[in-house]
Amino acid sequence: MGDILRRDVGIERRFVHQRQSLTFGFNVRPAGASAFKHPALTYYGERVSDGIDYLNFFPAGGVTRANLFVFREHTDPWVKALRDRPRETLIETLPGLLKTFGDFEVIDRVSSWLTDITVAENCKRDGVVLIGDAYQTSCPAAGTGVSRLLTDVERLCMVHVPQWMASPGMAAAKIATFYDDPTKQAMDERGLELANFRRSLTIDTDLRWRARRQVHFSRRRILHEIDKFSPSFAARLRGLKRPQVEAVT
Repeated sequence: MGDILRRDVGIERRFVHQRQSLTFGFNVRPAGASAFKHPALTYYGERVSDGIDYLNFFPAGGVTRANLFVFREHTDPWVKALRDRPRETLIETLPGLLKTFGDFEVIDRVSSWLTDITVAENCKRDGVVLIGDAYQTSCPAAGTGVSRLLTDVERLCMVHVPQWMASPGMAAAKIATFYDDPTKQAMDERGLELANFRRSLTIDTDLRWRARRQVHFSRRRILHEIDKFSPSFAARLRGLKRPQVEAVT
């Protein structure tokens, strides 16, 4: 991810979306109880105005980790309030959180990351190949970073490196076959589509996205109710192939 190394070999990067999203991470423990109501929970933003995609709680190393994905400007006073008073700010922003998850206290400093969506350019160079976020950064809220990275590694190990090693040298013409790989390109495009989708689903206010939010979360609620009575059937429904997400322009 180092820009200096990238510049040293003549590779540039193009901004697709500056300040795409903010991610916050911190650890919590129960307050006034021995355990939370759920061992793990994904809690979605309650209003478009809160700019919250979702808050994810999960057990990690003897504590409960919280990762919060937000589409707000980094200069928003709310961001400073979250760092200074995380519990109080979350309760004010997500009034239903305590009822759903239980009371909590934040036990360490709130870490934060500002993500830009960028794509490497002029990267078909002799002897150098970029994979994962080094080639194209991922929106953390979309959750495609690991899948894209593993796809890049699989294509290199199973297809391209064996072909490259079959003849001398590692010229740019060989490297180009990796970047032109249809499977890799499809995964990278999917990452951009989902980054746009998560952002628009969270904060866009036009009629189209208001309707899509209603459908999206109604589907989730229905699936949750099915899961109560038949987890196996709900799992089969989740496993059905989902339609392609529209690219947002």
